[in-house]
Amino acid sequence: MSSEQTRRRLLLKAIRTQGGSWPTGRAHRLYQAHGYGPNRRTAKLDLRYWERRGVLVETGPANGRGYRLNHAAVTR
Repeated sequence: MSSEQTRRRLLLKAIRTQGGSWPTGRAHRLYQAHGYGPNRRTAKLDLRYWERRGVLVETGPANGRGYRLNHAAVTR
């Protein structure tokens, strides 16, 4: 598994475990706590990656966007 896949799976596992809304900053802090050094843009792109696959849904206004699990979808 590539480091990109590992990082994205870490994010999804944390979202499933902790629940709630996941704005970019929260995902970025998770990455930093686990030794990943990506910038905020990487965290944002990873959240969008899962959203495009139907695992997450986008919530909130454009300047306060967050992502939550899509409970209507069958998640991986």
